[in-house]
Amino acid sequence: MKVADTLKTLLLGAAMLLSAGAIAADSLSWDNLDDASRKLLGNYQQQWPQLSEQKRRFLLEQGKKWQQLPQQKRQAMWQRYQRWQQMDPQKRTDMAEAYQRFQQLPAAQRDKLMQTHQRFMQMDKARQQQMLQRFREFQRRGGQGMPAMQDGMDMQMNINNMMDNRGMGAGSPGMMH
Repeated sequence: MKVADTLKTLLLGAAMLLSAGAIAADSLSWDNLDDASRKLLGNYQQQWPQLSEQKRRFLLEQGKKWQQLPQQKRQAMWQRYQRWQQMDPQKRTDMAEAYQRFQQLPAAQRDKLMQTHQRFMQMDKARQQQMLQRFREFQRRGGQGMPAMQDGMDMQMNINNMMDNRGMGAGSPGMMH
């Protein structure tokens, strides 16, 4: 009798788990989404039934994060996305590969590159254009130029050398801190 009771309990528990899973999955059906989520995820409406529960949850979580962003930040992200979509496919591929190489760098090297980028971004637009022009001249004159980011440090050293050679190192008046 004990085995039969245990079996019944296990079967009942399994049935409850399956129905809870079905209810959870059903709550993720397109029709059960709130209006804001359906509007935000409208591009996925046709494929929604075929998406896994995990993918649906991921999209809903990302949608909630998106909705919580300030309008200005959402607008800036949308503009970057549109620029990405309009970009030449080869350039997108090159940029994606460069990003992957960047992600593979040791944290210290990534941090150094990010610091250099932040210093550059703190410059006014005219100063940024001037720096870009000087870097292009540096490359044309036979400087080491921008490496293919084999280890990231070459690029950091090239940028730092160029800035130091032009009197724009970290302590110079051209850099904002």
